[in-house]
Parts: sequence; structure tokens; C-alpha cells
Amino acid sequence: QMNRAARERVALESRVREAFADGSLVLRYEPVVSLGEARVVALDAQPRWTGEGDLHDERALLAVVESTPLA
Repeated sequence: QMNRAARERVALESRVREAFADGSLVLRYEPVVSLGEARVVALDAQPRWTGEGDLHDERALLAVVESTPLA
């Protein structure tokens, strides 16, 4: 089971690298709103894939993006 999880992680990391290289990995910004002040107080950047609808959950994508040096 650990081998399968490791293979899936490596495959997802490879897809993230390819998406980053071909421009299909983008950042979407979501406002963080203070209800007490009724105003936007920050923006939250979330990575998203464009062009594919059935990818891994966002938590897995975010974990790979945060732990993989893409520069």
C-alpha cells in the first residue's frame, strides 16, 4: 500500500511539473472577507489545472505544489 501511495505521489508530481511547464497550472485568487468589517482583508491563492476536469483533489495538488521546487 505504501508503494502504491508513493507511485501515485510521483505520478502527480510529474503531472504538476508538466502542467507548470505548459501553462495549464494557474493560480486562482479567492478573497478573504472580514464579515465584521464587511471588506476584503486578504487574497488566498489556490493552484488550479485548466483543461482537465477529473484531477486529484485540491489538497493533494496543493501538497505537491508546496513541496516541489518548480523554479
